[in-house]
Amino acid sequence: MSDIAVEESASTGEVSSPAFDLIMNDVEIFTDNENAVVLLKAAEGVSGPVEITVTVTNSLGNSYEQKFTVDVEDDTYDTRPFLADIDPVSTTEGTAVSIQLEYFDAEDDPVVYQAYTVGDVDYTYELSDSGLLTVTPPDGFTGEMQIGVLVARETPLNSSDYDSQVITIEVLADSMT
Repeated sequence: MSDIAVEESASTGEVSSPAFDLIMNDVEIFTDNENAVVLLKAAEGVSGPVEITVTVTNSLGNSYEQKFTVDVEDDTYDTRPFLADIDPVSTTEGTAVSIQLEYFDAEDDPVVYQAYTVGDVDYTYELSDSGLLTVTPPDGFTGEMQIGVLVARETPLNSSDYDSQVITIEVLADSMT
């Protein structure tokens, strides 16, 4: 959709309205158990139809509002936790780098973190119970190395009850050597 022609609004100066009608012929609605783009959580004991209002505002301060109705039901599904996105990581040779792992879990279940080596670089790492990962590249190493991390329920419901990511760490030459 990024290459759709747009036109300027005469009243606001905003350039975002499609220059022609946008028609979607095939649309799929799915449950995304990993990204929490929109999370609706009802108060305990609430059920039945509820009107939701979503308001978006652009960089010019113009806003658009849309309302829709959802049927609130008891949540009987315990979703697995998932890791938050991890920003790019870099360090200099021989210097440890720390990364605070963060996760999201709709039910706020207790979790455990794990880390594992990826590739053949001989680095060392430590991982605390709170998700603080410290990785130390080997002496004299420059380039990229990777480490795998995961978050899982403290008491897993099944063998795929976790989320994992591979972190690439760029190790730069120390300009002082």
